[in-house]
Amino acid sequence: MVSLSMETAVTLMGPATNFAVVRLPGRLFPGLVVQGDTLHAMVMRLDRAIGLAHGPGDATLVAELEDVLRLLAGMEGRYRAVCEEAGGPAPGENTACA
Repeated sequence: MVSLSMETAVTLMGPATNFAVVRLPGRLFPGLVVQGDTLHAMVMRLDRAIGLAHGPGDATLVAELEDVLRLLAGMEGRYRAVCEEAGGPAPGENTACA
């Protein structure tokens, strides 16, 4: 078993809930730290949606995908708000957060 110990200072750019927007040294844009249970929920929903895509459950498939999209869009919305509060646009907008 390999043991790696690494410490890097990050800047928390907004309140931390199920995910946090953080600034990593040397990176152009901030990143997200996602809680493990939130990540697991997204993986499970997508796995279920993929299973539904192979079967007759179109309405349920759409509902599952909409749930994951809503979750990710909420994260992106807060991410963009934090970037704006920090004085700069988010990825996809030409420049980084301040």
